Amino acid sequence: MEFEESPQEAVVREVMEEAGYVVEVGDPLAIHHFTRPEWGRDGRPYKSLRVVFHARITGGQLGTTEVNGSTDFAEWIPIVDVPSLQSRADIIDVSLAALDRVG
Repeated sequence: MEFEESPQEAVVREVMEEAGYVVEVGDPLAIHHFTRPEWGRDGRPYKSLRVVFHARITGGQLGTTEVNGSTDFAEWIPIVDVPSLQSRADIIDVSLAALDRVG
């Protein structure tokens, strides 16, 4: 998230950069945080706060628009196949658990 952005504005920008879609951001689905007392870029304690939002695609097309960023490619994976993926970020499991809770 950039300094001047709201969380919702950051979602809109990041989804466009990393997936090529224009989205309308809804309510938060999950909020997750963790700390690492001895871990961080400079060796100081680190805290992460992650918010997962509901969002609706309103335009664009699948594909990364980010230049010199961290995203190599974007693809759709059926949600039923996600738990069997060999490699995935832990925030995916947080999101799936939140979806199960809301039905």
